[in-house]
Parts: sequence; structure tokens; C-alpha cells
Amino acid sequence: MIKKITLLIGIATVSNLFSQLYNNGNYITGNTSTSGASSSNSLPWSECQNEAGSTSETNGTAGFACFKSPVESYFLADDFTVPQGQVWSISQLSVFAYFNNYGQATPSIIKVAILDVEDPFATPVFGDFTTNRFSSVSSPLANRIFNSAIPASNNNVNTNRLVQKITANVGAILPSGHYWIFWQVQAQDVFNHLLNDNLNMYSPALTVSGERNMANWNAKQYKVPIGSVNTTLDGGYPFSVADVPQDLPFQLIYTNTLGTADIKTFDNSFKVFPNPTDETLNIVWPFSLKITEAFITDISGKKVRKVALNSKSLVVSDLIPGVYFLNITTNDSKIQSVKFIKK
Repeated sequence: MIKKITLLIGIATVSNLFSQLYNNGNYITGNTSTSGASSSNSLPWSECQNEAGSTSETNGTAGFACFKSPVESYFLADDFTVPQGQVWSISQLSVFAYFNNYGQATPSIIKVAILDVEDPFATPVFGDFTTNRFSSVSSPLANRIFNSAIPASNNNVNTNRLVQKITANVGAILPSGHYWIFWQVQAQDVFNHLLNDNLNMYSPALTVSGERNMANWNAKQYKVPIGSVNTTLDGGYPFSVADVPQDLPFQLIYTNTLGTADIKTFDNSFKVFPNPTDETLNIVWPFSLKITEAFITDISGKKVRKVALNSKSLVVSDLIPGVYFLNITTNDSKIQSVKFIKK
């Protein structure tokens, strides 16, 4: 399924390529939990979500296994698209994962394979399922927790599951097309995984406030010993609620070797909300910047509409549901590209 989220970062001239960030989505839900609690370690929460308005059911899976032990081996996989007319030179992949009890080990192994089909038995276009491509690991970024308010008796706001970013060196050159990226992360000491489950790593799912899942979520888990590939499903809580597909957070650093000479940046002072939206998109930008041109493109880069931002809101109710980008040219000749989802 062709989808995903792209935020653009960097600078280019006619003679220079610029680095860009492909971000598959967000897993952080904020500094206050659904129950109103703040964390004891000052890190934001990554909290399992309930449907907006529901007080009886919620997602119930904190994370999906992506580790190797003496008896188990799991890869996770998700897809992304290189738009038509582009060639991506990918230098790094970053994934996000946690131990059940932070502090007992440090991730130092990440294996990466990129395929043009979701079948792990096909020939990869880059990488393999055995080579360690580890580059770095971050300090903790967020606390992964179950829903802290649903059911009402569950006020689980512990800080044992600390999410870290694990980065791999890649070096893949991909023409336009649809790809699946498989990864596995672990600590160095494989043998002790058998004795201590706290050494196993899990990836949180993407989180969208008030949504158990989104229509285009379709990540996979590859169970190596038995050779099965299954959709990452959240079984929900209570267990009688429907299973729903999930997506996974990952980031790619790449250059577009057939890109334009536009100067493209993503500025955190440019914000759109609500996101996702079904009718109106509100836009906030610095007072000092004047907008000279604005247009909307779809996920393939096709221009859908030119817009006039005479006010700080934009009606998008006529757009087909999907992923879009609001591209804004400012008076300093920079292009801000901001992703939004039309429900």
C-alpha cells in the first residue's frame, strides 16, 4: 500500500544535493498522559490510544518484538514510496525500540534489508538479514505505556519502557517505486536473552491521538524460525474488541539525486492542525515571513491545487482521503513542505 509521511530538511543549490528526512510517523503523545499524569523522568509519553469518545476500549499492545534470542528471531517491516521521477540515495535508517526494563543492556546490533516486495524470501535490493549495520543509539526519548485511563482502574504510568532511537548505516540507491524495509535490533549478548526477557527489544506503534489505527497502516512482523509474515495487529483491551492493524515509526536520511534546485526546509514554526483533518486545515507561521506561493501535492508529488493563503485556514473537504503536502514558498525564497492527512 502506497502511503507515508515525509518531512523535508536541508538546503540545495543548482550544484548541491540536500539531505532530507523521511519520517514514517509519530509515536510520542505528549507530556501529559490520558489520566493527566506527568512522567517522573521528564520524558514525554508514548501512550496506547483509545478511539476518541470511547471510555471502554483501547489499544493494548505496548510494542512488537524485533529482537533475536537463542530460540526466537523477529524482524519488523513497513513500507515507503520513492516518488515518481526521483532517485533516493539513502544513507541512514533510524528505528525506535525499547527494553521491557531499561538499563540492563544497550542495543548494538541492527540488521536491515530493503525489498521491492513484502516477501522476505525475495532478493533484497539492498542489505540482508544477517549483517550488523549499527551506527549509533540515542539516550531515552520517551516512555512507552499502556493507556493510563481506560479502563478506569488502570493508571499505568511507569517509566520502565524507555524508547531509544537506533540508527544504521545504509548506503542504498533506490529509483522511484514502492519498497519494504525490514529491520531487527538487539543487544550484543544473544545468549542471555534466553535467561532474561528484559534484554528483548520491542518497537512501539505509531500513535495518532484519539485513533486506534489509520486506514493505511499495514506494517508486518517476520517470524524467522517458522518463516511467517503477519500484519502487526493490536489486539485491544478488553480482549473482546476488534484487532486493528498498526504502523511503525522509522526515519530515513536520503538525498534525491534527481531533485530540483529548490531550497527546501521544514521549520517547526510552521504548523498545521487538526491533523488528520476532514474539513479545515489551520496554519500557523511566523509573522516575519510572507507567503508568496502555496500549493498542495499528493504523495506522488503531483500538484493537486494552488491555494491562496489570505487567511490562516484552508478548506480541504473536497480532497480525496489520503496523505498530502502543503508546500509554501516564502519571501526568503525557501519552500516549507508540511505533511497533512485528509480523513
